[in-house]
Parts: sequence; C-alpha cells; structure tokens
Amino acid sequence: MVKCGKCGTENPDGSIRCVACGRELSDQGEDYKTIAILALVFGIVGFFVNPFCLISVAAIVLGIIGNVYSVNNKSMAMAGWILGICSGVFQMVIDFFCTFGLGIFC
Repeated sequence: MVKCGKCGTENPDGSIRCVACGRELSDQGEDYKTIAILALVFGIVGFFVNPFCLISVAAIVLGIIGNVYSVNNKSMAMAGWILGICSGVFQMVIDFFCTFGLGIFC
C-alpha cells in the first residue's frame, strides 16, 4: 500500500494516482518534517529570544505550512504555531509592562 502525500489515503501498490484526491503518487516529495521541526523550535525559542516578535511570526507561518502540507507531522507543526502565538502574546505583555514601568521584567 502506498500512502498519498496530500490526503493520506492508502492506495494499492502500483497505483499512479491517488484514488481519493487524484494526486500523482510518484510526486510525494518530502513530508515537511523539517518545517514542522523548525516551527516547534521557533515556538519554544520565541519565549526566550523574540526581537519584534519575528521568531513568533516565523513559528506561526512555518507551523501553518507544515500543518497544511504534512501528512505525518501535523501535530508537531500545530504545536509550533500554537507556541508561536503564545510566545508572541507573552512578548507583547512583557513589552507592555516594560513600556509603562509596571513589571519586574525591566
């Protein structure tokens, strides 16, 4: 059985196209595992180093790309973009408190 890289449907051996979505099975490409890993790493690193929330934005974008195109690593990509959102919000809260001198982070 050959698994489709787009929809994840199991297809019989020797199939040229996926029976569910019609994508060519020879065009599997990579599984976007590297993108999902980068999203997760950027999401975690964003809590510690996040200039102008750029790391958070990168984690969100890579996480969404990995979540849309990946078949086997959707949960890792989803964790990456969720952590990216959380680290971005965390950075904005710290920036707010530091701007007005209200926090212990400054």
